[in-house]
Amino acid sequence: MSTRVITRLLLFLALAFLQCLILCQIRLLGYCTPLLAVYYLALTPSQQSRCISLLEAFLLGLCMDVSLNTPGMAAAALTLTAFVNPYILSLTSDPERPDEEFTPSSVEMGWGAFLLYAGLLTLVFATSYFLIEWFTFKHMRGLLLCILGSTALTLLLIAVVEQIHRKMLSGAKS
Repeated sequence: MSTRVITRLLLFLALAFLQCLILCQIRLLGYCTPLLAVYYLALTPSQQSRCISLLEAFLLGLCMDVSLNTPGMAAAALTLTAFVNPYILSLTSDPERPDEEFTPSSVEMGWGAFLLYAGLLTLVFATSYFLIEWFTFKHMRGLLLCILGSTALTLLLIAVVEQIHRKMLSGAKS
């Protein structure tokens, strides 16, 4: 197996474990839940097969659903997010290298483009996840607070994790 496959597998397991056992138990101010599982999708290589991306997203969501007893919510939301991921990546990445394979990161894209990319992915995931969870527009204010608060909190966590990852890479090179 290649190191890329092993790295992605370890990231999958770590994020599934972290999301299910720790992060889904947090509700800041009653609304904000960190949804760091979307970071796995944000690190999907640009030329990875669409079928593999959708399958990985579904399996990550299924792990969340089984451990959190949420029948299909996370699987559906993560699969939708994986489906729109290539479009969001093409919108936020450098248009001069459309055929070049790269893994989205702050090093490859720059902080601004990466945070925009991760923020849009997080917004899609949070919106679909909480729309499925609430299944009503009756309490629109609470729904919007959940979506925007969770998106902001998740984006902050992604920036912290990405900064740690960036420092680890620079430490490994020197």
